[in-house]
Order: sequence, then C-alpha cells, then structure tokens
Amino acid sequence: MLGKTHALSGAMMFGVLAVPAAPVAHLSLPELALGTVVCAGAAMLPDIDHRESHVARTLGPLSRGLACAVAWVAGGHRRGVHSLVGVAVVALLAFLGAALRSGSTSWAVAGIALAAVLAGSGLLAGMAWPGDRRRGRRVYPERWHGPAAAGVFGVVALALAVGAAVDPHATGTGVLAVLLVLTLASAARVFHIRRWTRLRTEVDDLLPIPVTFVLLVGDTNLRVVPFAVVLGVIVHIAGDMATVGGCPLGWPWSLTARGPRAFRTNSPIERGPVTWACMVIFAVTVFWNSGIANAITRHG
Repeated sequence: MLGKTHALSGAMMFGVLAVPAAPVAHLSLPELALGTVVCAGAAMLPDIDHRESHVARTLGPLSRGLACAVAWVAGGHRRGVHSLVGVAVVALLAFLGAALRSGSTSWAVAGIALAAVLAGSGLLAGMAWPGDRRRGRRVYPERWHGPAAAGVFGVVALALAVGAAVDPHATGTGVLAVLLVLTLASAARVFHIRRWTRLRTEVDDLLPIPVTFVLLVGDTNLRVVPFAVVLGVIVHIAGDMATVGGCPLGWPWSLTARGPRAFRTNSPIERGPVTWACMVIFAVTVFWNSGIANAITRHG
C-alpha cells in the first residue's frame, strides 16, 4: 500500500473505534485529535524496514540509519516488522514506555499481556503455515545473521532495562518521544503539511520534535498514544495483507506471506475505491458521533 493509503486507513480505524467510545472512556477532543494523528502516522511505522519509505525519510540520516538497522535485524522489508511478533515488540515498547513514564503497573501488565498474546498468535500462525521453511528458505541469508540480530536486539533490551532501573521516568519519556516524533513526522510528511504552512521540507520534518517536546513537558494526557501506535501498526499490516505481496504473520517461524492479496500497490483500486472508502467512513463516523447528526434529527 502507498503511505497515504496507510495513513488514511489508520485515521479511519481510530475514528471508527475511538469516537463512538469517547463518552464511555471519557476521551476529550484533544485526545481524539492526537490519537487520530498518531494512529495515522503509526500506520506507516512498519515501513521503517525500508530506507525509502515515508517514515525513513522524516529525519534524514538519523531515520535512514534507523531504517537500515531495523531492516537488518528484521531480515528485510515485509519480514519481521510486518509480523505478529513485530506488533508484539511495538506494543511492548509503547506500553512499557507509558508505564515507566507514569509509574503505573497497569500499563506494564497490559503491555506484557498484549505482547504475549500477539507473539503466541505469531507462533500459532507459523505452525499453521510453515510453507517456505519446509522448502528450506531461511529467515536470514547467512547462518550468523540470526544470532547477530538477536544479539543486537538483546543489547537494546538491556540498555532499556538499565535505563528503567536508573531513571524510569526519563527512559519511558524517551521511548514515547521516539514513537511520537516518528509517527507525527510520518503523518506530517504524507499529508503534505508543508503545502498548507508553506514551510521548507526540512522545517516540516523537524516540526514534530518541538510538538513532541510540548506534549511531553506539558500537562497533556497521553493515554491514547500506546493504543493508537499499536492500532496503527496492526492496520498497516492488514493493509499490506490486502495487497499482492501479503505479510508473513508467522515470522520467524514461517516466511509464508498471507492475506487476500486483492490488489496491487498504487493500482487504480487502491487509488480509487480503497482511498475513498477510508475517507468516507472516517467522515461519516466523525459526523455521526459529533452531535451534529442528532441536532439535525431533532430539528428535522
């Protein structure tokens, strides 16, 4: 899928799920707006495994370097980051970041439980669809690649654990800051914010940094961020599964790509019916739950 379609589908899905639930969950309008933008940006986050993607180009050499590192650890584009294990890792980062920053154990319990369910589902998917592994296709091209990638992952996990032990609030804030900058920058880039603001591309890409700073330093309630990030990643994978390439949900136990594979990326179907469906569903959801529809009905 194109980045724009991913972002639209992320915003649409957050609207469909969060807007009707807002009165029950006591979500404010700023929280809904933040969640929509973050979910739209997170719906492009899995493409961090491709150095030419929107998210990889947001912060120049920094984000491109991160993209190369993620692609190397994940085994390439549409591999580890596009699997249920990949979603589990993102969920663990997002929820543990919120837990460390807030000092609430409920965030940690929720994140660990969600990650366990996702990783377990990935294992079941790998067992159900062994496919390519049976034919001898490897997860990584070289035998040393897998242990080396696991070592890098372990070093990062150890660094986060040490940071959590030394200064949990700063570590959690740092994790959320990275997620917010990447998602907000991706959303700003794909929706061409610079066309509206007449800002230079560099300013447009760097604008999410001070915005993130204000969100983290201010009294903003960020409880929607972990949910929006995880939902956006899931929506991205679902969207890619709808395209011809599919996604290996069971990675690393299976490389078999699954999905309806209904259309090709950048095909007339994606640019037409799929894009318009996302926009219409989002608009109808917001309109129907905004109170405007009820006002029209009462005065009709």
